[in-house]
Amino acid sequence: MNENKKIFLNNTLFSIIVIAGITISMRASNNMLITTVPLIARYSLHFNNEVVGFLSAFFTLFSFISSYFINIKITPVKRRYLFIISSFLYGITLPLFYFLNRVIIWILIPVGGFILGLIMPNIITSANLFDDTKTRERIIGIYTISLSVSLIIQPLIESAILSVYTLQEVFLWFTPFGIAAAVFSPFLQFPSIETNPLNIEIAKNKGFLVAFFNVLTYNVPFAIITTFGAIYAKEKFGTVFSIDIGIFGIFFLLSLISRIVLTYVQPAKLWGYMLTSMLLTLLGLFTLVVSPNIIVYFLAFAILGIPHGLTYPLSLTTLSRTYDKKSINKANSTFYSIFSIIGIVTPLLGGIASAYIGLNYTFFSLIPFVLLIMILARISYKNFEKDII
Repeated sequence: MNENKKIFLNNTLFSIIVIAGITISMRASNNMLITTVPLIARYSLHFNNEVVGFLSAFFTLFSFISSYFINIKITPVKRRYLFIISSFLYGITLPLFYFLNRVIIWILIPVGGFILGLIMPNIITSANLFDDTKTRERIIGIYTISLSVSLIIQPLIESAILSVYTLQEVFLWFTPFGIAAAVFSPFLQFPSIETNPLNIEIAKNKGFLVAFFNVLTYNVPFAIITTFGAIYAKEKFGTVFSIDIGIFGIFFLLSLISRIVLTYVQPAKLWGYMLTSMLLTLLGLFTLVVSPNIIVYFLAFAILGIPHGLTYPLSLTTLSRTYDKKSINKANSTFYSIFSIIGIVTPLLGGIASAYIGLNYTFFSLIPFVLLIMILARISYKNFEKDII
């Protein structure tokens, strides 16, 4: 093995360790936050579902503000320093959620969302910085697998914690994850060149539209599921908190398996996998709505875990095949920002809808929405197939 190849492999391995480490640390603790705060708001602070939805929207609003108006516009050097500072602030902020009350929650929620918007798009961008297409898509696969691993670890650990401790004490137990993210942050790779100026053409690009419609079929249902899935289980089946959170374990296990398979396969053409993901989303939502007991409810979450595993990496792969290294940060930040907007609107509308028609019919209303977006996704892919395969 020549010296250049050794250097390449060593640098690649180090990048994989950093990307996987910070992804697992950030996503496990962050998902704990976004699934636990709704339970605290509903059952400890006694807010209704409308307010719970508003809280989730408020969190994502500030994530959008920092991602779109700050992260997307500054130079790589400044962005790197801000990323490191934000990672350390995240480690400090996480344990403060232990002190949540009806006032403090309105302070910590926007702070947490703002910090997240300065962190997550940069991890995605770092996974896209390899020149070799095969290596880049492998790293993207490893990144998405790391997401799934973290999302399996989180509910399993939290479920065990909740069998002994309170909801708010969970934040103290997850503080080491926030500290680990801060430790990894200085080593994350950033672009060494100035990115292209922000312009509307980023979002009008052919590949971007396909990635957008693909992930939209799942992003909207997922926003409702993470906000109200545990609440729905508790209200419909009378489960305990450890079971409510544990439901997400099977969900993310199937997501992980799907991403491992996708990373191994590395499809040349993407539409077959996208269509499979959309059809399973429809099946999972239908099963969730008609579930007569907690066992079938678990089955619904297992089915929904598969498209969760497929959809996001398929969209990231589409973007990686569409943009060069100079534009990928703008594309990822724009992509992240657009779905932050969706994450603002969806829980808010879900909370309002559940107050009038109940959570069951709210979940059911997602089925025709997914069908419509599936049609738009197919039209977009067919029109631009030659450019993104």
